[in-house]
Amino acid sequence: MKTLYFVTSNDNKFEEAQMALPGINLERIDIDIDEIQSDDIVQIAKAKAQAAYLSCGKPVLVEDSGFYIDALGGFPGPLVKFVEKAMGMDGILRLLGDDKNRAAQARAVVVYYDGEETLIGVGELEGIISHTIKGDSGFFFDYFFIPNGYKKTCAELGLELKTTFSHRTRAFKDLLDKLG
Repeated sequence: MKTLYFVTSNDNKFEEAQMALPGINLERIDIDIDEIQSDDIVQIAKAKAQAAYLSCGKPVLVEDSGFYIDALGGFPGPLVKFVEKAMGMDGILRLLGDDKNRAAQARAVVVYYDGEETLIGVGELEGIISHTIKGDSGFFFDYFFIPNGYKKTCAELGLELKTTFSHRTRAFKDLLDKLG
């Protein structure tokens, strides 16, 4: 089996990828990649994969995620990292206030690029936003995002359980089907 190189500086993303792809020889490459600004998460991930390939010269996997809140017209979408820095978790909850529509979707796109072929895996997880921050493990929105079918936030469920159904796992599995 060939080695897949996952380009990420995020320890948690790499761990989740390893859990989502059992039996795959996955190696991590930590390089800085400029991220284009776009509201299209697929376009962002494809550009990152091409830049990563040019930087390291190896077949790469790149993942990008977005968080889409219905009551905010899909905001923050792919701008999650910037919103987290600018306003934090509390900021999102303040924006929502007491709005009754707390539906949201977490989306992930994983792109494989080897210099010639581009394959794309997509995953989505639907749920609602809690009124408070809860839990002690995960990424930004994990602390207030309750996936459909659960009563706890992703951060309360923990990485091991979350990885069995997460948007990122779904994207990796979708890509794996295309890799054959």
